[in-house]
Amino acid sequence: MNPEWLPVLGLILAGLFTGALALRALLSRDGRHAVLLGVGAVGWIALALALGRPEFPPDPIRPLTPGPSPAARAPEDDPDTSYTSLYLGAVVLRVPASNRYDLALDGKRFLALETNRKGLLLSCDAGSPKDNFEFHVRRNRFVYPSWPAGKQNRPDEHTFAVQNADSADVFRVRYANRHRIEVMGVFFTAGSRDTVEIRGHGGIHWPGGGAPPNTVMDLRHFPKGTIEFEKSGLVRMKR
Repeated sequence: MNPEWLPVLGLILAGLFTGALALRALLSRDGRHAVLLGVGAVGWIALALALGRPEFPPDPIRPLTPGPSPAARAPEDDPDTSYTSLYLGAVVLRVPASNRYDLALDGKRFLALETNRKGLLLSCDAGSPKDNFEFHVRRNRFVYPSWPAGKQNRPDEHTFAVQNADSADVFRVRYANRHRIEVMGVFFTAGSRDTVEIRGHGGIHWPGGGAPPNTVMDLRHFPKGTIEFEKSGLVRMKR
């Protein structure tokens, strides 16, 4: 359990204990004390819910804007602008250009990247097992329950990052340009505790497979679709 949830747990336990005392008083036909204790129990639990559901700033959604034009891309980038390079750590996936890139582990999505004329929006469930926290992002905004309230880092208009207590990036998505998106982090799949680990300057690891740094996977011969990381170790695109 994350340490920041301990006060919430304490309030819930206090509410349950007070509720038990209220029930005992009620069974003892001590109505006055039963009502007072019941109100106290509700108050403890209400306070726990208020603390456990942090309010995130109602800022408008801010898409990540693309960086320099493709002419300024790294020399290893393919010059064909009808394709996009997804830099997953130091592993490159070349995929048909699209306005949406869904990445999934055996059919369970762990990252969605949407692009439009305003920029890039990302959605995922991710975290840092080492630092013992998780967070949930929907279209560039944290949603409940997310640990890093106020710890989102936007070093520039092209980058969305999350930092740990030591101010080190544990998650980062950078919209380098319209044909290059860079990703780093540990992702969780929907309805499962399986993780996909994309190391900052390293490779990728997922249950049943992985890829070392400097691997280039050319998926351009596939039609547009979800990028599937299979537990057989294969990576392919499926409609």
